[in-house]
Amino acid sequence: MERRPDVLVVGAGPVGMCAALALAQRGLQPLLVDEGWRPASHTYAVGLHATSLDLLAQLGIQQSLLARGQRVDGLFLYEGGQQHGWMSLADLPAEHRYVLALSQATLEEEFAAALGSAGVRVHWNHRVNALAGGRTPIVRLERLDKESAGYGYATSVWVVGHRWTVQPRFVIGADGASSLVRRAAGIELETIGPAQRYLAAEVALPNGDAGRDLRLLLDGEHADAVWPLKGGACRCSLELPAAEAPRFKERALWAPHPGGQAAIAELVASRVPWIGGNCTIGWSGVAAFERRLATSYGADSVWLAGDAAHTTSPLGVQSLNVGLREAVALADAIAREVRGEAGALRAYEAGFRAEWELLLGRRPLPTNDPWLQKHAAQLVPALPASGPALRHLLRRLGADVEETPAATATATATA
Repeated sequence: MERRPDVLVVGAGPVGMCAALALAQRGLQPLLVDEGWRPASHTYAVGLHATSLDLLAQLGIQQSLLARGQRVDGLFLYEGGQQHGWMSLADLPAEHRYVLALSQATLEEEFAAALGSAGVRVHWNHRVNALAGGRTPIVRLERLDKESAGYGYATSVWVVGHRWTVQPRFVIGADGASSLVRRAAGIELETIGPAQRYLAAEVALPNGDAGRDLRLLLDGEHADAVWPLKGGACRCSLELPAAEAPRFKERALWAPHPGGQAAIAELVASRVPWIGGNCTIGWSGVAAFERRLATSYGADSVWLAGDAAHTTSPLGVQSLNVGLREAVALADAIAREVRGEAGALRAYEAGFRAEWELLLGRRPLPTNDPWLQKHAAQLVPALPASGPALRHLLRRLGADVEETPAATATATATA
């Protein structure tokens, strides 16, 4: 393992992989580590925004994703069970004027293949034991190995197989909402709103056709989303009443619904009446999502991207999609800093913090439209867009939104 990489990237989910690939394409040497022993064998479906598809095309992996996902061309809006309207995505300000629904595992597989072609290895079973930041970060890593244990009943336990120290020029924390990198850097997550609890369920439809539209269902108590999936199924993300649930969102913290398959089918039938009760429930899970934003994106040589810096609801998949843009923008800012262009990292932070102020509802949505005023808090985090595409959709709905610094930062990062 390289002891003095240009950048240590902690976390090999989509955002961490994206950051490592962007760094390698900019001529820097990344070291990518993850505490997990392998990628997740099953992950819930996600949606890639139009701006993300543009970004992935520039990274060289978009084309292979298209055949593995479900194209989404439009957006139905419902209020209180009644259809309010439909919006086409064909005029989005992007090269790809649609959204793509696919599993997170598929996205990670494509990133892993691209990293392999770029000569970047994912070091699974590696965790950060200690991190000292500043201008010259020092990081102690541990490799986890499995050992047989037990007497009479064979079992396996994880033990520390090796420890060593690396001294990268920069550290990127892309290690999720409970980020060790963020905590080691002394950065807090500020709560913007209460936790929201969701059921995610993959539902096979009797006629095998979920269409090519995302459906958002809004009322005074909850907001739900129904995404079409490849093969005719759909993913229902249904907001549940507040209750005890894991504090942070992580892949491993999806828990079974306490009522089982029958209760899930009943809930789907009541919330999504056009599906009805004659459907088959596949993978499902319940998790809590908090609306939180890091008080800082980083300092000196330690920086954050993705869920390490923010958490929000899963309906519009905004944390992942903005995280991908952050990963590329951060890689670009680091490359510019290495070339001696001071201030690039602070510009990275300023742009994306401004975007999250809107996404998390801290900055009110400027609009005089009564319907949009009523539903803005539920609708903004549920729209399948971010950056310029989100502002475009909001303007079509009657909001008076302007360009934010994040649009400039992303344009620079992906130029």
